[in-house]
Amino acid sequence: MAKRVWKLQDFVAHSGRVQCARLGEKSGQVLATGGDDKRVNIWKVGKANAMMSLTGHTSAVECLVFDKQEEVLIVGCGGGSMQCWNLEYRKMAGSLAGHRNACTCVEWFHPYGEFFASGSNDTNLKIWDLRRKSCIQTYPGHSAAISSIRFSPHGRWVASGGLDNQVKIWDLTAGKQMKDLDLHKAAVTSLAFHPKEYLLVSGSADRTVILWSLESFTSVGLSTAGMTAVQAVKFYPEDQAWELGIISSFFSSTFPSRVLGHPIAYAMAPVAVVDKSSRPSLSQGEVEVILKQAGIEENSPDAFHGRGGISMVVAVAVFSSLAGLLMGLDIGYIAGVKTMDSFSEGLLHEEKIKDTQDSLITMIFGVGAAVAAFPPVMDCCVSKLGRKGAVIFGGLVFCLGAALQALAPQPKDPKDPKAINMAMMLLGRIIAGFSVGLLSGNAPVYTSEIAPPALRGALVTGFQFAITVGIMIAFLLALVLEDVEKPYGGWRWVIAAQIVPGIMLVIGGIFMPGSPRYLVQQGKPRQALRCLLLLRSEDVREELAEICQEHEMDSTTKGTWVEFCSGDNCALVRLGGGNAFMYDGPLIFDKLFGNEHAGRLFTLVSGVVNIFATIPGLFLVDKCGRTVLMKWSAVGMMFCSGVLASIGDLCFEDDIGTCGPWAKWTATLAICGFILNFAYGCWTMKGEAGAGWGGMAWVYCAEMFPQKHRTKGVAATTDANWVGNILIAFLPPLMFANWGFNTFWVFVGTNCLCLFCAMSLPETKDKSLEEITLMFNHWFHPG
Repeated sequence: MAKRVWKLQDFVAHSGRVQCARLGEKSGQVLATGGDDKRVNIWKVGKANAMMSLTGHTSAVECLVFDKQEEVLIVGCGGGSMQCWNLEYRKMAGSLAGHRNACTCVEWFHPYGEFFASGSNDTNLKIWDLRRKSCIQTYPGHSAAISSIRFSPHGRWVASGGLDNQVKIWDLTAGKQMKDLDLHKAAVTSLAFHPKEYLLVSGSADRTVILWSLESFTSVGLSTAGMTAVQAVKFYPEDQAWELGIISSFFSSTFPSRVLGHPIAYAMAPVAVVDKSSRPSLSQGEVEVILKQAGIEENSPDAFHGRGGISMVVAVAVFSSLAGLLMGLDIGYIAGVKTMDSFSEGLLHEEKIKDTQDSLITMIFGVGAAVAAFPPVMDCCVSKLGRKGAVIFGGLVFCLGAALQALAPQPKDPKDPKAINMAMMLLGRIIAGFSVGLLSGNAPVYTSEIAPPALRGALVTGFQFAITVGIMIAFLLALVLEDVEKPYGGWRWVIAAQIVPGIMLVIGGIFMPGSPRYLVQQGKPRQALRCLLLLRSEDVREELAEICQEHEMDSTTKGTWVEFCSGDNCALVRLGGGNAFMYDGPLIFDKLFGNEHAGRLFTLVSGVVNIFATIPGLFLVDKCGRTVLMKWSAVGMMFCSGVLASIGDLCFEDDIGTCGPWAKWTATLAICGFILNFAYGCWTMKGEAGAGWGGMAWVYCAEMFPQKHRTKGVAATTDANWVGNILIAFLPPLMFANWGFNTFWVFVGTNCLCLFCAMSLPETKDKSLEEITLMFNHWFHPG
């Protein structure tokens, strides 16, 4: 591992993105940088300003290399030409043309200083004589662009690595290929010969480093570097170890116009040091090659310039969040409807609802959702309909379920069987539940896949905000319509009102763009490009290339269920107790105040608290981070559950308040505090606030899985969510009937598990979905 790591200097280098950087090997103090502003800057380490600036290049600078004496610099450009600069006289000594496409790498032939090699997107490796200013040998053989070149120390061999995942070794004396080394599963990014010439090390975008024997030309060692692609490999002068990743900061997307120097001293053992802060940006040449391989070629750069922007992304996310509104309506209405006189008259012929019936009506909704979210079912629906199509289908199914519930027949005679009425009600509930399960497993994922990293947390949290709005609207409708009996019972109007947002979701879904990442996964990169153009205002080539590259890397490996079985934290969300107040709020407040109307009124108040507590989370999720908010949310819910359980033990043991009004109002504040922490959180000692488990679990689970697993993985976490929902719907009425307020001690325990889970998870804010995939790969497989 590293002994010392520090940032020595931050070079403000170019007006555009830095494409390449090279440190002179003679002094180790001279640095050259090239950028897409067609400029090369020469720096002296320790000096704030550039020593010289070399201009006159006709296209972006893609690669460069010093000679051994640091007197000559060879520059490769995006147009395929190369320029030779005399640094002593600060002038161009000549220009070489020979490649048909961008020159991607150049390397000096140190044993004989007048020769160098170049590689290109045209797949050719060329050897040049600088004195003659001409190409003396061309080696075709790669099927994709060449990304790295290295000469052997004795000067007889040259190795090349390419985007075709292959390492080729060429014999310069015989003028032909010697060996083809083919074990990497992604582009070969860097090569290095051992000083004694018996080993070759290669680094790749598949995050592996392979050590090759140059005697048997076989692999003698393989190491996984970490969560990001390997950018550079190099042997120590002492010959005892290799180092990799030192150059990764030169390609940081966080500082596109800067070069960060990171001198590192390593222990004398094989090490792998990788910049884990961000995914290295693709060069212009790599972007062109990746898009070409995906079948996307456009002559005009304007063809890749987005026509949308933030407003378009937000508008699409709002329509997608209607799925959360439907979920909130269906969660919230049942609490008020179950206590309405018109409901008892309409379905039970004025009989009071029994505890088992209460639990069954509440729980059956979760059963339908769990069936829809079961990974094979979800995967089948998404595979047949697509991400967008599944959202539209879910809206249609929801309308059907709501209609069946609202139209459940009312017995005209006391002797009519009530089972038929209840069966139709339960059928409608399970169909609506199936819809909500399908929507809750797709809508947050759809939003996460279309959103830019800086806004993804807030936009996905909008799904939870829509849930809270739906719950509050359902509470309000139940309060307003509780005394309506003719011509139809108020409970029917409460349910029928849900059809309106369901229709809105279906109509809006027709006009929403598809998910670019899902379309690439389905082999439709051109459709993905059209969707990105609708969602972005900037050039979309690099983003599309990164998506295509990630899909290509994913397709080389088989998925495992281990990667997404960690989503059980979603089940803890529901077992934490938040939905107990949504399903059985009137029952809890009735125990506190002894009045059914007061129960519905205070449930409405708690719904308002839920809405307004969620709003700060929309702004803080991308500032404070997901795991910080979940930790403080769990602590707050645990404290409030303990307060409720303690007051219940002391003052409401026999459903009769024995401690005076203060106990009722303290318990009410504890309930509101619980909901506040569920949706928003509590203020920490440092002044940070947290959006609670209500929204963060949706955000986190929609981010954590790689594209190839995302549908199955989110389905697994959503299914765990709904299994927890079933338990929290079925058990609390029975638990409150038998245990009273001691039920909240159970929630204290489950929130302890929530806290442990939040403390164990890595942070995902400010990372693209592709970077999160790499981060979790490192988290699951730290070696």
